[in-house]
Amino acid sequence: MATDHDHQVLVVGAGPVGLMTALCLVERGVDVRILDKEWRPTLHSFALALHPETLRSLEEFGLAHDLTERGRRLERILFFDTARQIGRIDYTALPSAHPYLLVVPQSILESALEEKLRQHKVQVEWNHQALAFHQDDHGVQVEIAELEKVSLGYPIARSEWAVRRKQQVDVDYVVAADGYRSTTRQSLGIRFADYGHAQTFFVFEFPYTAELPPEMRIVLGDGHSNVFWPIEDGRGRWSFEVSMSETETPGMDQFRKLLETRAPWFSPVPESIYWSTLIRFDRRLSENCGEGRVWLAGDAVHATGPVGIQSMNVGLREAGLIARNMASALQGGGEAGLAGYEKACRSEWLELLGVEGAPSLTGEAPSWVQADPDRITPCIPGSGEELSRLLTQIGLHYAPRTATVT
Repeated sequence: MATDHDHQVLVVGAGPVGLMTALCLVERGVDVRILDKEWRPTLHSFALALHPETLRSLEEFGLAHDLTERGRRLERILFFDTARQIGRIDYTALPSAHPYLLVVPQSILESALEEKLRQHKVQVEWNHQALAFHQDDHGVQVEIAELEKVSLGYPIARSEWAVRRKQQVDVDYVVAADGYRSTTRQSLGIRFADYGHAQTFFVFEFPYTAELPPEMRIVLGDGHSNVFWPIEDGRGRWSFEVSMSETETPGMDQFRKLLETRAPWFSPVPESIYWSTLIRFDRRLSENCGEGRVWLAGDAVHATGPVGIQSMNVGLREAGLIARNMASALQGGGEAGLAGYEKACRSEWLELLGVEGAPSLTGEAPSWVQADPDRITPCIPGSGEELSRLLTQIGLHYAPRTATVT
């Protein structure tokens, strides 16, 4: 796959999807450069669980076993209203080599992917930002800035990022996995369409002294969804959906009040928190997944609520699809596969966002499912046929009309 360019593919963004894309490409013999405008990997993350299908994808690189050894397996979802348990979904019923959710910090996933890239002699270039793209039928010229932090101000010291130097590189393709606020998507003028109301969550991570069960717990209240994740020994996380009018940073008082009103059965009540935040999640989908030789992946394409961890997990599998089709195009196979990537990606997300192919009720659906079936799909960690099997357990029929992105 010879080329006259500096590199065959530039990957913009070194989060999980960007790292996975780069790894899938180098495994296929593609010359890759990967950069990220941040100065280090993630510390606090909101995506923290891998779906069974994601683990199957990671098997290709020998990562599934190691990550499973370092994570926590969850075998079921328990559903609650405020006062009591009302339902459950069992992952052990899936015909999968990994019939469980794997809770693993995003930093561990990123470190594992980054280490695999280093074995291929590919290093993430932190503090580097792609500023502009100029493309034609033969490739893309990218302006890249190397950033540095400089001290400013007197007598009060402060610092900000400044451009240390700029360079231009020529590549065959760009894959931008630069997140929800993707500057690449914005530079291409691609609309990020809204497909439903945004959700705002108070998130609390806290010491948890009781034994952590192998389950996530979802509380479906009146107009709000809430989720408890057991993270690791001695640590848990609650995410509570709150009103859009909330603007303050959540503290211990809010945490205790939310537990008392939404999950009074939860015990022991934590006495402190490690950290907390307020964060908004939109439901969006880009009107297309790229233009010419510049393509988008992951959160640059789609956004949804956090409960089902769907955006990151489906994005990781999209990385494999775009890498396979891009490698084929570089080998002379044409660009039809990249158009196929866009079609598969958008079709799946139109279903996950409930725009097309929403689940329907069966005669076995309990009353709590019948009350609001549309809110349940985004809460389930799964997609495609796995999601269909999981929803069947609570009386919902879901038949994906498109092949799951693999």
